[in-house]
Amino acid sequence: MANLADHRVYSCNNCWNPIAFKDDILSKSFIASSGQAYMFRNATNLKIGDKFEKQLLIGHFTIAGIYYGKSGQVLGWKYIRAHDQRQAYKEGNYITIIIIIIIMYYKYVLQDKSTLFDWNWNCFLGLNQILGID
Repeated sequence: MANLADHRVYSCNNCWNPIAFKDDILSKSFIASSGQAYMFRNATNLKIGDKFEKQLLIGHFTIAGIYYGKSGQVLGWKYIRAHDQRQAYKEGNYITIIIIIIIMYYKYVLQDKSTLFDWNWNCFLGLNQILGID
């Protein structure tokens, strides 16, 4: 059995379905009204809500809520448009509140010309941070 790759995956804390890979993290320094949040360049298994205008601490934006596609749980928002060009790098990216996602380790294994996926649940992201697991 050959281990081809190990990836950290950020997943829904209700059903463990993947939302994003560690490689998609752009920043870990965002703050939402309910706590710390991460910015991802790509996300999956999401539904994007209606667009609306929002004044945030750092400027005015057009954003859309993002919801986990299966449960409808609110995960955060997607930046649609920054009204200040200095904030334009955020456009198209996703902000996910970290207390509602978990880290899982995804093992991609090739065995007998079949692809096997092995999901190993680690723990809630908040506990990972307390323990210093990045």
